[in-house]
Amino acid sequence: PPVGLISIFLEKFGNEKGGMIRVDQGGELARSDEWRSVVLSTYRYVVEPTGADSPSQNGQAERYNESIATITRTLLYGADLTARYWSAAAIHAVYLMNRRPHSAINKTPYEAWWDTKPDLSALKVFGSRVCVKVTGKRRAKLNRHDFTGIFIGYTATDDNIRYIDVDSGVVKMSHHAVFDEAWYLQPTWPPAAQLLYDMGMEPDFEDPQDTPQPPPATATYPPLARQPPHKIPTKARLYPIPLRLSPQPDPPAYAASAAKIMAQNLDKRKKARCACDGSTRGGKVRILDHTYANCVDHTASRMFYAISAAENLLIFGADVCNAFSEAPAPKQGFYIQPDRAFCEWWEFQGNPPIQEGYVIPVRRAMQGHPESPRLWEKWCDKMIQQHQFKPTTHEPCLYTGLWQGEKCYFKRQVDDFEFATPSITLATSFYDAIDDHLTMPIKRQGLVSLFNGIDVLQSRHYIKLSAETYIEKMGAKYLDMWHKEVQMMAERPLPIPTNESFRKAFNAEVGTVDAKKQKELQQRFQFGYRNGVGELIYAMVTCRPDISAVTVKCAQHSACPAEIHFQAVKHAIKYLVATRKDGIYFWRASPLLTLPEHPIPICATALHGQLPPSVQRPHHNCNDMHAYVDSDWATCTKTRRSFTGIVVKLAGGTIAYKTKLQQTVALSSTEAEFMAACDAGKMILFIRSILWDLGIPQQAATVMYEDNDACTAMANAQKPTTRTRHMDIRYFALAEWVERDIMVLQR
Repeated sequence: PPVGLISIFLEKFGNEKGGMIRVDQGGELARSDEWRSVVLSTYRYVVEPTGADSPSQNGQAERYNESIATITRTLLYGADLTARYWSAAAIHAVYLMNRRPHSAINKTPYEAWWDTKPDLSALKVFGSRVCVKVTGKRRAKLNRHDFTGIFIGYTATDDNIRYIDVDSGVVKMSHHAVFDEAWYLQPTWPPAAQLLYDMGMEPDFEDPQDTPQPPPATATYPPLARQPPHKIPTKARLYPIPLRLSPQPDPPAYAASAAKIMAQNLDKRKKARCACDGSTRGGKVRILDHTYANCVDHTASRMFYAISAAENLLIFGADVCNAFSEAPAPKQGFYIQPDRAFCEWWEFQGNPPIQEGYVIPVRRAMQGHPESPRLWEKWCDKMIQQHQFKPTTHEPCLYTGLWQGEKCYFKRQVDDFEFATPSITLATSFYDAIDDHLTMPIKRQGLVSLFNGIDVLQSRHYIKLSAETYIEKMGAKYLDMWHKEVQMMAERPLPIPTNESFRKAFNAEVGTVDAKKQKELQQRFQFGYRNGVGELIYAMVTCRPDISAVTVKCAQHSACPAEIHFQAVKHAIKYLVATRKDGIYFWRASPLLTLPEHPIPICATALHGQLPPSVQRPHHNCNDMHAYVDSDWATCTKTRRSFTGIVVKLAGGTIAYKTKLQQTVALSSTEAEFMAACDAGKMILFIRSILWDLGIPQQAATVMYEDNDACTAMANAQKPTTRTRHMDIRYFALAEWVERDIMVLQR
């Protein structure tokens, strides 16, 4: 650790009374006993490590480090130097930052420290070519007396420079140097010198919108490859196609360099797709409009299947083959430089040949542009509403409407469609109407069996959702490793072992923050902990509420898991593989005889979770929503907070569920249950609003089953107790919802 350097810094700038030093958990500082003892005993500074993967906790230092790192990478790239010279680039980055004005002080840091403005007369481009005088006397009058090198910064004074000798590769210092910042005397040059050269060229650009259509406009097109400075850039023709450009459009080459032609297989055919680099680092995209685009929520998706089952509908799928290219172009104009394949296809269509150096404007949205998803969503939504289908307020990806006199439902997920209808004839006519708006025919998939990774089984009596395909693919890599080592119960398996010793150790144990020990754990268990939790999360959020509790608890230990947490994730993954055929069943109001018959599922609940024979399950109609809520009081041994569990059902199946660690500590089980019921009430309000927009209003109050009598009395009869007077007033909104007959609590 740099004990001496930090000691000098604290002696000069530190506080005599001491303080706190915040660092990350790196081994060179936070885990160095020598360094921690020196700063504490000598300078009275306490070391405070930040959390794992939490640079925001040390934001002031990390933000400045990020700026230095960004400038360092830019300098190395502009000079075309390797990472070997990163230290010189970093020192020069700090040199530049100290001489740039800062908005907080309205002056440069150099001026704020030295009380004088910096002298920028000697400032040169990092990576410039330099000609340096050789020290000593010239051997002969006609001999060369210079070194050629690459400038990499200054010494303690601006009068002396540091440079790389291109002949020997040694870093040297000199006072006598002549700079060639644009590399004019070299046959090739790095990106920074190329940029200087390009800035000297004045593009002759005309906006196609401002010029008449018959004569094509021309624009200067700088070459993409390096060229000697004496060669004049070629001319590029802009075909007179209407474009939507920004008020100050860029030269075509600026945008064209970000575009490329990509090809992929589609139904054993080649499909050309225009894509661009929309990243903020390497791309040249300008975001001039909103980029947010809606995706269907999993709760709304399960509601779609539940309603389809309750109303005896068939679900037909479709896929838009060329979605983004149907939407209008973004505000920034884009151009492509056609390759040989495109030119051959263009001529095959009977068009005149495209001359070399010409570019073509893109009139549609492209893959990779941040605005394209929103442009496609707006265009698609407008197209669907033209056919009298209305979206819901809180879930704009769900639609309802009449098609040829029959009530139907429509769901879209980007470019994947699902249409719930009484017959295949209506689905065919609806997708025919969609085809009229598209340049490429929609790909029809018939009865849906797989949608966005979820298996959909449409049978005579029910619609089943499962993640069998995903689980088989996910579990295949573990079959030959540790899958057979995990022991499961002989009867109905459970997501996590239920013995008391395992449960207590799982809740109480904390893993080490040592990166080496964490890596050893991963190697011993043969999988990454976060990868395993992520695989559980996808199955949980789609259609497996039975693993919700164990997944949420395992995710709490993602920063530093212990050995027992690895064992829990292993057990949960094996449970998923063993029960991969399980899922959510939505029951039809009456058998649909046009569909094949599948076996009726058997209740597979473990014996300790089944109701006694004398207790009858509550009966609800297919379109009547009801909910179950419970809390596990103070089970988090670290914080003593409670867990909330919520399940909302429709058509006999679960449409919404949640397992959540409550935000505050509950002083009694009644308080924990009441906070859980309030969360369930908010979920019920959301679902009732969607059902209302879909034309399935809930006439009666939604029944919420709650096993705490005091909580039920507080909500239904507004009967507070002395133990709940301290509760936050926002939780008592539940009593108002009950008073308005929106929901009611029952035991």
